[in-house]
Amino acid sequence: MTFRMTAATLALAWVVSGSAVAQEAVPVNATFGFQWTPVDWSTPVRVTATEGAAGRPNGTVISILTQDRLDMIEGHVTSDYVVLFFSPSDVVYARYDRLPAAYDPATDRASFAGPLTVVSGEGRFLGAVGDLTIRSTVLFRPLVGTFEVKGVIKMAR
Repeated sequence: MTFRMTAATLALAWVVSGSAVAQEAVPVNATFGFQWTPVDWSTPVRVTATEGAAGRPNGTVISILTQDRLDMIEGHVTSDYVVLFFSPSDVVYARYDRLPAAYDPATDRASFAGPLTVVSGEGRFLGAVGDLTIRSTVLFRPLVGTFEVKGVIKMAR
């Protein structure tokens, strides 16, 4: 009985350590310049679609696509989606929900910061999870801004 218990314990430890070793982590520290498009501004909630890109030190580029809902009355922003493209086949899906957001009508500028949750991925990011942070400044005239994304994306292999 002791042998069986020890063998089972060792097998369980091997499985657990194997999955821990098999996990890859990809650090992200990028500032995206973006241009955006108004989707719906018929209410105090401004819905915008964003496209941007960030250069990486190794010469490659990450791109970002988002659609956001900025509630200027309640003072928060929520994403409908956030997509990070590391290549055409290596994609990360993420989201943020009700992040505190400030809107200044005098400058027609908004800003927000908070957690960006990785929810899935494709290609080498299949099964991706992780917690990133996002910080943004949005100018409503002209239609530009920045996203800063930092953190670690984890993938099980």
